[in-house]
Amino acid sequence: MTDGQLRPERELRQRDEPRKSVAEPMTPFSHLDLPEPESLPEVREGQVCAPCGGDLNSLAIAVHRLGDSESRICLRAVD
Repeated sequence: MTDGQLRPERELRQRDEPRKSVAEPMTPFSHLDLPEPESLPEVREGQVCAPCGGDLNSLAIAVHRLGDSESRICLRAVD
């Protein structure tokens, strides 16, 4: 993928509250000692591509602000 291919298909949407029901992911972020992005408040999220080129079926992004100058970016891909 080139840099231009990682632009979201649409503007990221703001989700202020955690999702009420969080699906059990196949590869949880917990193995990195991180919370699932769906369980966090104040997240900007969106789809980068679906379907994507090559072997990748979809790629989603979630951006969670940690402080004034720091954010955590989570990518979830399905192939």
